[in-house]
Parts: sequence; C-alpha cells; structure tokens
Amino acid sequence: GFRLASQIGTTAAFVLEMGKVLSRDSAQRVGAHLERFWWYEDMEGLGEIKLIRPKVIVVDSVQKLGRQRKSIVAQLRQWAMDGNTTLILVSQKGKHGASRHGEDDDFDCDAVVDVEHGSTPQQAQSAIHGFDGKPTRCKMNHAHVAIAKSRICPLVAFDVPIVG
Repeated sequence: GFRLASQIGTTAAFVLEMGKVLSRDSAQRVGAHLERFWWYEDMEGLGEIKLIRPKVIVVDSVQKLGRQRKSIVAQLRQWAMDGNTTLILVSQKGKHGASRHGEDDDFDCDAVVDVEHGSTPQQAQSAIHGFDGKPTRCKMNHAHVAIAKSRICPLVAFDVPIVG
C-alpha cells in the first residue's frame, strides 16, 4: 500500500497499527518514495488534509479505527470522490480469508487486492497466476497479489518482488 500510494503522489499515511517509525521503515524497504509522505499516528491529522492536499490517503489498518470506523471511512470516501483522489484502506485478513472483525468497508471499493506470501525462505507457494485459473509456483522472494474484486481492472493474479 505504501509503495503504490507513493507512486500516485503526495500521501497522508495514518499508521495506526505500527506507528511512524516502523511504518516509515517498512515503506522504505519496499521502495516507496518517502519524500511524498505525511505520517500520522492517529486520525487527528485529518484536519490537515485541506492544507497538504494529498493525492492518496492510506489507513493502516482500518481495524484500528475502532468505534469511529464507520464515520471516518464515510468521510474518507467522500473526500476521495469529491477530489478524484485515492483512498487505500489496509485491512488484516483472518485465517478464513475474511477481513478480521467482520468489517465490510470493501463493499463500495473500486478494487480489493489481496497480498500474501508467495514464498518462504525454503520454498515457493502455489497460486493462480494470470487469467487461466491454473495454480503455478510463485517466484521466490516475491509476494503474491490477487485482484479479488474490481470495477477498474480485470481480475488477475501475479507476483511482485519484495524490495528490501
């Protein structure tokens, strides 16, 4: 999410789960353009959005919004629609593949992207790549990315290098 956001432009990153230091380190390791970020450890930074005018807002993770989740996500969606900008909501998946805690914030999203380990240090996992639906081995030292739902691109899966 950080690397994608920085490729789009100025980013307001609300790093509720890992905080600024760890999130910045993670973003740097995956090849994000750090000079494009404004970092916030809580949602009070929303008041600065009109001043910094980001092209992207990232919230990591949406579960950390707690009871305010519904109203904050609604506010951020409106911001994205009004400004023709991008909102990236990071959500943790549970062991059954659904968002933890049963949130359904992806209902109106333009795209849902699942990112998983493509390999361990010992072996590559098998997953569907491309459009054919036939599982093949993931590339070593890569993450497996699947477009699970989309209004803006085809449903496709592929591997991306882990930069770091």
